[in-house]
Amino acid sequence: VHTGVVTVGNTKMSKSLGNFITGKEMIDHNDPDAFRFMVVSRLYRSPLPYSEKLLTQAKQNLETIRDFARRLKQVKARAGTSLDIASYHKQFFARMDDDFNTPSALAVIFTLMRKANTLMKQEKLSAKDAKQALAFLKEVENIIGVPLTNTISTPIPQAITALAKERNSLRTQGKWAEADGLRARISEQGYIVKDTKDGFEIIPRGE
Repeated sequence: VHTGVVTVGNTKMSKSLGNFITGKEMIDHNDPDAFRFMVVSRLYRSPLPYSEKLLTQAKQNLETIRDFARRLKQVKARAGTSLDIASYHKQFFARMDDDFNTPSALAVIFTLMRKANTLMKQEKLSAKDAKQALAFLKEVENIIGVPLTNTISTPIPQAITALAKERNSLRTQGKWAEADGLRARISEQGYIVKDTKDGFEIIPRGE
C-alpha cells in the first residue's frame, strides 16, 4: 500500500535516470523480509529512500525482534512482575488507526521489548506474560506481512551462496587469508558460513 515515490540519494528512482534496481537484483543481494520491514518502517505516504545501508539497518532491527521472540519462548518462570501486554496492544492499534502510522506502531513493539528485556535480565518475566507477548508479535506479523517470530524461513540470496562457494574454493587451494576475507563479507551481510565434511552450510545470523 506504500504510495510514496522510491528515492535514491534524495533523487526519485527512475529508469530514465539509470538509478534503479530491479526486484530480482534486490532479492539476489538482500533478504526480502528485510525489504518488507524497511517499507513498513516508513509512513505509506512518505518518500521511500532505498539504500544498502537502510536495508542492513532494517535487517538488524528485524533480527532484534526475532531474537526477542526466541527468548520469550525460553521463559519458564511461573510468577513475575506484571507486563501489561493489553496496554501495548491498545497503543499499537491506536497508532495503526491513526492514518496507518506503521512507524509509530512499530515503536510500540520496541518499547515493549525494552521493558520485557529488562524483566528477563532480572528473571522477573513470567511464562504467562511471555506467552502473551509472543501472541501479540504473531498478531502483528499477520498484519504487516513480515514474520517476526521467525516461523518462516527465507531463501539464502544467490549472491551469498556464490560468495560461500568462492570461499570454499579458496580454502581447497590453501588461500586461507582470502577465504577469511570472504567469510567476513558474508558475515557483514547477515550470514554465517559453517564448514562441514560435505562442504559448507549457510545460516542466517541469529537462527
